[in-house]
Amino acid sequence: MLSDILRTGLVHCPQHEVEQIICALYRKHYNKSLSRVMFYINLKKCVSHKFYLNCLKIFKQRSKGYPLQYLLGSCMFLDHEYCVNPGVFIPRPETEVLVEQAILHLKKSGACQLGLEIGIGSGEISIELLKKFPKLQMISSEISGEAIKIARQNARSILTRGVFKERRLKIIQSSPNVPSVLKIFNKHLNNNISSKKADFIISNPPYLTKKDKIDPMVYCHEPREALFVAGDPLKIYKDIAENAFMVLNKNGMIFLEIPHERSRKIRELFSGSQWKTKIVQDLTRRDRVLLAQVV
Repeated sequence: MLSDILRTGLVHCPQHEVEQIICALYRKHYNKSLSRVMFYINLKKCVSHKFYLNCLKIFKQRSKGYPLQYLLGSCMFLDHEYCVNPGVFIPRPETEVLVEQAILHLKKSGACQLGLEIGIGSGEISIELLKKFPKLQMISSEISGEAIKIARQNARSILTRGVFKERRLKIIQSSPNVPSVLKIFNKHLNNNISSKKADFIISNPPYLTKKDKIDPMVYCHEPREALFVAGDPLKIYKDIAENAFMVLNKNGMIFLEIPHERSRKIRELFSGSQWKTKIVQDLTRRDRVLLAQVV
């Protein structure tokens, strides 16, 4: 009985998570959705013992701090459900601010033919932009083979299965070295794309240091290379500021997610006369997104 599963789940997890887990597993197990309204209507209906055991397993793992998104194999980002696993960083609400700001400014400028993403992860940034702008092409880099696999899976699911044949999204496996990544982008632009420069660069790079406060659950379970920057925490941003001109059009834009603790120093990297910059805060009123435009 779903009511029995609900009572068992509440021993391990908050009610909203119990409902989320049961609905997600119900959809996978029975291949049909279960809304919150139908959830309570169906409490009196019988479910299989196998379904009960699957729920119990997830409840217990969740009670030990294992990320809910990994347990369910998916997470919501803006209006779409993305596949995730322990090989990729779990998309965050802060990154939704990054994407929303990019959409807002690209709509205003009308310059959204070609974009570059440094570090595609599970694909949510490039995919949301491709979904919003039908004529946009994206070239994205990534150091992790597992992340590339997940990003491709999400692109085919959320966009179309022909997204790669149509050349709307190209993913390049690269090193973590930003100048090298931008040189690869530049080479690809010169060899394969009619427009030799990009309209924008977007990235949510690793920006945490070992001194920053971090949720133990995140530290223990999510990929370190997607979280932490080795050495100088400003280096990635400095490299982008110094090398972006090789791939950007005149008036090209840069959209970067940034750590609020270092927002002022990062903005200073783009303080020359060739840049116009703006900082946007997230929902917690912390500096979270840097917008920089070539002038």
